[in-house]
Amino acid sequence: MTNRWLVSLCAWLSGVLAWASYLRAEDRPNVLLIMVDDLKPSFGAYGDTWVHSPNLDRLAERGMRFDRAYCNQAVCAPSRNNLLIGSRSSSIGIYSLGYHFRRAVPDAVTIPQYFKQHGYQSAGIGKVFHIGHGNVGDERSWSVPFQSDKVVDYVLPESTGGELTREEALFSNQPAQGLPRGAAWERANVDDEAYADGRIASEGIRRLEAYRASGSPFFLALGFTKPHLPFCAPSRYWDLYDPSQLSLPEVVTPPQDAPSYAGKTLGELNQYKPVPAEPPLSPEMTRTLIHGYYAALSYMDAQLGRVLDAVDRLGLAENTIIVLWGDHGYHLGDHGMWTKHTNYEQACRIPILIVAPGVTTPGTSLQAVVETVDLFPTMADLAGLPLPTGPQPIDGDSLVGLLRGDSADATTNHAYHCFPRGNRLGRAIRTDRYRLVEWKPFESHDVPDYELYDYETDPLETTNLAASLPDVVAGLSGILKQHPEARPPHDDRRSGREASKASNRDSERDSPRIDKRPLHIVVEGNDQSPQGVAIAQGGREHGFAIHFLDGRPAFDVRVNGKVTRIASENVVRGGFSLRADLTEDGMVLFVNGAEVARGRSPGLIPVQPKDPLSIGFDSLSAAGDYEAPNSFRGTIISARVTSSSNAAPAVSAAMDRPTLTAGLESHDRALFVKAGWIRDPYITLGPDDYFYLTGTTPLPDEPREQTDPYNTGLGQESIVGWKMQVWRSRDLIDWETLGTPFDLHDGVWAEAKLERFQEVEERQWRLWAPELHWLGEHWALVHTSPSPVQGANLSLTSGAAVARPWLNPMGPRIGRRHDPSLFRDDDGIWWLVWGATQIAPLKPDFSDLVGEPVTIGPTGETAKMGHEGCLIRKIHGQYVLFGTGWSTGEMRRGSYNLYYATADAITGPYSERKFVGRFLGHGTPFQDREGRWWSTAFYNGNVPPLSADGIQTRDLSDTAQTINPLGTTLVPLDVRLDAEGELIIRAKDPDYAIPGPDEAQDFQLNPSRS
Repeated sequence: MTNRWLVSLCAWLSGVLAWASYLRAEDRPNVLLIMVDDLKPSFGAYGDTWVHSPNLDRLAERGMRFDRAYCNQAVCAPSRNNLLIGSRSSSIGIYSLGYHFRRAVPDAVTIPQYFKQHGYQSAGIGKVFHIGHGNVGDERSWSVPFQSDKVVDYVLPESTGGELTREEALFSNQPAQGLPRGAAWERANVDDEAYADGRIASEGIRRLEAYRASGSPFFLALGFTKPHLPFCAPSRYWDLYDPSQLSLPEVVTPPQDAPSYAGKTLGELNQYKPVPAEPPLSPEMTRTLIHGYYAALSYMDAQLGRVLDAVDRLGLAENTIIVLWGDHGYHLGDHGMWTKHTNYEQACRIPILIVAPGVTTPGTSLQAVVETVDLFPTMADLAGLPLPTGPQPIDGDSLVGLLRGDSADATTNHAYHCFPRGNRLGRAIRTDRYRLVEWKPFESHDVPDYELYDYETDPLETTNLAASLPDVVAGLSGILKQHPEARPPHDDRRSGREASKASNRDSERDSPRIDKRPLHIVVEGNDQSPQGVAIAQGGREHGFAIHFLDGRPAFDVRVNGKVTRIASENVVRGGFSLRADLTEDGMVLFVNGAEVARGRSPGLIPVQPKDPLSIGFDSLSAAGDYEAPNSFRGTIISARVTSSSNAAPAVSAAMDRPTLTAGLESHDRALFVKAGWIRDPYITLGPDDYFYLTGTTPLPDEPREQTDPYNTGLGQESIVGWKMQVWRSRDLIDWETLGTPFDLHDGVWAEAKLERFQEVEERQWRLWAPELHWLGEHWALVHTSPSPVQGANLSLTSGAAVARPWLNPMGPRIGRRHDPSLFRDDDGIWWLVWGATQIAPLKPDFSDLVGEPVTIGPTGETAKMGHEGCLIRKIHGQYVLFGTGWSTGEMRRGSYNLYYATADAITGPYSERKFVGRFLGHGTPFQDREGRWWSTAFYNGNVPPLSADGIQTRDLSDTAQTINPLGTTLVPLDVRLDAEGELIIRAKDPDYAIPGPDEAQDFQLNPSRS
């Protein structure tokens, strides 16, 4: 007992000393996490001395090599989840590429996020989280924006046929259907930075230099993409190997007596040419593929060496923990299998190298069995941070004791991993001698199938011994039963391919066809000193960009890598409308309608570019002659790319009646009830038991609804008209049009400012944000208008129908009020609400205000509800002020959101600003006949609607973006008082309920209240 107490005391003192060291910033160790895609432990440090891997080998010599390390699932995205959040796939129910981990564990804290929370500067470059297949990164993990690069990267035209290939598209979330295959390998006489890993290393070195200069402790994750397919590398790395000396696989058939579904053959590999769809492969192709894998490995190794050289040169080695990890192993024809996606040794065994100054002994190795999920607690422990506790499951253990050389510190004698096959999950444990795999359907009591391999007698897994060694199976099954039952895949999960299809549908809208056709490009915005990219599509091979050079607009067109530019000689300040035209014969640039530059054309863009359309920056490689992303500093109001050869962009149809009926009954999901161009949709229940809908709309039969449906309604080319359209519905499903019962001729300004109506063309007249309010005997209408007169209207019907004639009791006294609304208090007094935010009571006949306006707004750091769309409701005895703003706090950047604040009196004081929902900006909170609350929502973005997949963790700050389709969407609201009497109003649909990483305000949402 005394010895145990002393051990506990020593451990406690060690923790205290580590924590004290952590508090001293100058003593905190840096962390360099190097993640390598598809790297198996087959290089010099692991005994394959014929492999040219001098830098992997020297890293191993600096610290500890783990000889029995295993991934938790042998596929890219889940394995990276296992590392970065410390949870096994079976603990969170994510087994596929396209399901983002935050959909299963929204509040999970990742490794870089954990270090960021503890005072580190966290940054990521390359492939850290999985890229592509509908997957996105995790912006909340990083202190600075994540910098990705291409996973599939070719430089030779013959590798792609000059076209975007299938895997290039999938790994960049672009359309893949019908695209050709790219080459499985490529050797080119190019510099290292021609491929992604060279650029990733260069950027990593720049970050190390910056961290060295600042002195800040850092967590830097570098994700190298090779040796992932395709095996592309500069020729000199191919020349390191004599292909005739490369060994071919010894065993080329599946294990005897293994379940037929347990393995795989050419999946993934056969997505590249010239690999056949079905086996077998010829010996020549097998040898070339193995040659390509090791050439790509050696290329990556050289980039690792550049990074290690920088660590040494900058004097960072003595205080930097370096962890190198391969996300899974790799089949190179063994068992007739290629790539990963199995539970076999070649797919699951991985390299782990750890250098921890003062902890690890150089040149040591470890035989204990460890797994990927051990690395999160290990890195935290090495840095002197508290061990992570979640809120996600933390399935691993710290390996620090083992790193110090204490083999008795091993916490387990086996590793756990899994892989699904259809509706079955193969859960496996690997001890120092055996591997047991239990295959059974999810949530089923069927008798499972087993695989058992003895690596002492059968290291190449030639025979499944489960039937002949039942006692061993029983013993290992007992160990497996100690692990929790696997969580089934999430009900709305989709395979990576299915997820990519959904992403592709969005990308098809986001990235119009620009190949072999004349282009007409328009972008409108505002900035006093514009600089950066306004709009771009394409990259280093083909594409276009409109951008600013020190305030001067420029139009770049890139064809076959060469840029042709025309530019204005004059600086633009403030609001602008730019138009660029490309034809076979010429390029023309216009600023605010006037031609400012003209030049010879390089010809039409010959093939559809690989890089997608970007607005406000240039993603991936640069389409113009500048360094990407070259972000625009001001506001982009609208942008569009059209051509006579382009079909009109696709728009969504409203949901079908059964779907809407079920959703209206369940009140638990967003419902797209009505298609058609509309902004600011306003719904109210009238005295005749109809729901009335109006909003900002085009004129009826406006042709641009079909030809330019994603027109933002802003700027000089606005689609917004000057007549109020109204619809009504009994059930919120079928909508009957009431035509245009009001237009600007019916308001006060057509008479009070007749000369302005005569001077301004009708196509420039605008009627914005109308609202209808039932007053008891007749209707009131309020709206705002920027043209031909900047003024609001408050108009009344003469009877119970929404119809002419209209009275304007306030006359011109209504003045210029932005987004006016009305509210009736419990005393029957009507209040006018406008701006952000002023209120004043109205006289009973609505002829004027009573007294001076009162300014109201939330308390705390956010002093305004937003900038528009403010209205008031009375809910559970509290006055609720709703308002709209952009998530970033900057105009047309991020998501357009709805917020609220509460008060006991209409004039305040109001609470701090609280969050209702993402993408609900300028929506109408209204009640249905059952008293349940909904909010309207609509499309408001600079790009077509995004897929909702992964949206909860997607940073939208580059430009205005939304998931709402074009039309009217209804989103259910959870409206209730919590235990403390606080009024909670929150969207129920999870795609709307969670603030995005681009949200500037920290809401500190309490899960118990949300």
